[in-house]
Amino acid sequence: MVSVIPAIWLIVGLAFVLRIVNLGAESLWYDEAFTAWIVKLPPSQAMSAIAGDVHPPLYYFVMQLFTGVFGYSEFALRLPSALFGTLSVFLLWKVGQAAGVSERAALVGALLLALMPAHLYYSQDARMYPLLTCLILLSFWGVLTKRPTFFVLAGIVALYTHNLAWFYVGGIALTWLWRRDQEAAEQVLSAAGGIVLAGLPWLGVLVTQAGELKDGFWLQQPMLGGIFAPIMSMTMGWRIPNGLHPTAYIVACTATILSVWVAWRRRQGVGLLVVVFGVPAGIAVVSYLWQPVYLLRGLLPATSLLMLLWGILLTETNRADRRVARLLVGLCIAVGVVAHYFPQGGGRDPMRQWAGIVRAAWQPGDTIYYTSISATVLMGYYLDDLPYAMRPHTSDLNQSLTEETKAAMGFTIKAWEDLPAGRVWLVYGINAMSRADEIAFVGEITAGKTPVFSVNKRFSEIAIYLIERTEK
Repeated sequence: MVSVIPAIWLIVGLAFVLRIVNLGAESLWYDEAFTAWIVKLPPSQAMSAIAGDVHPPLYYFVMQLFTGVFGYSEFALRLPSALFGTLSVFLLWKVGQAAGVSERAALVGALLLALMPAHLYYSQDARMYPLLTCLILLSFWGVLTKRPTFFVLAGIVALYTHNLAWFYVGGIALTWLWRRDQEAAEQVLSAAGGIVLAGLPWLGVLVTQAGELKDGFWLQQPMLGGIFAPIMSMTMGWRIPNGLHPTAYIVACTATILSVWVAWRRRQGVGLLVVVFGVPAGIAVVSYLWQPVYLLRGLLPATSLLMLLWGILLTETNRADRRVARLLVGLCIAVGVVAHYFPQGGGRDPMRQWAGIVRAAWQPGDTIYYTSISATVLMGYYLDDLPYAMRPHTSDLNQSLTEETKAAMGFTIKAWEDLPAGRVWLVYGINAMSRADEIAFVGEITAGKTPVFSVNKRFSEIAIYLIERTEK
């Protein structure tokens, strides 16, 4: 054990360094900018906005405490995710030990998680998924080590961090079906009942949220075999060059199938299977029978635990098989790590740079006019000190924000005709989900005018126009 402790701390140190490097380099994307808007609101106002969102409130309150000390820069907003992402590497090692995985396999699993491109991405994303992963791992560790207090406390906090935590709590409790310790199983199931009771006050809001946002494009209806969908996107990530996607997918799927076979044969970490595969399967079933709730990034805890199974494959097979598996998995991960820091196509949109175009040419008396929620949230983060207005009834076909949330966020809303005379910076982002009336409005206002800036992407167009309004 003396030789193991330094190894895990080296792995944790590596995980921390990888997550701090370039942490604030990329601009925020929509969900991160939404986080920034929410955490700046007073608590009561923030709670109203969150109730109309798709997530529980706890993560945002954690972020309010954190940003109150460290500020609202990209680095500061993402730092909690980097810290929770690093902590999850250590917790995965502890879960591996408690799950009966060999020391070598537990260490390799932790190393894989430290390097895993998808985990790197979400550890540099100002959202709640690394926190959720830590809570699920801690809760699982509490069950495996017969410490129900950890299971209960971490489970309750998880329910108020992400709505999919309900599936994880159920999956963790069901792992005891693999055991023959009836007394411990009864204790765990009783603790699970306590977690459910504690989560009931939020359950009604959860159902309302799911009903209002059931058509969101980010909620996928899984196809047959959908439980395998996260294996590629939530391990190797999606920044791998397009030509290598099939190879990476085959390697990830093959490693997963073989690791299950090896774990089952050696009776190592068998209890992990319920959470790794049972939780995605349960979410898929609910999506089919009720309404779409299948969110790939919500499966980050499951794919993190999958790394322990990969660790078993890379340490417990015969020497020749180990070498081949290590080579293929190692090469794919290496490509994914490089692609994470140097993404094909530049990664997140450079909103900071685009907002700088407006700021550099700004004159007193200017006004910014946003035609969409996404433009308001994104550009509004970078230009929050400049006067703006948003077009009334702005929405999209996915209803990305409810009316209650928009009201609670305090958007300044004005019709184009009500803007003061003078220079107006028209900022819009049109995509496949934009409403016809927004597209028609933009076309009418910009007819015959040349944009100051524009970019056409695969499914969207973003542009900035400087328009002189002569009438009120």
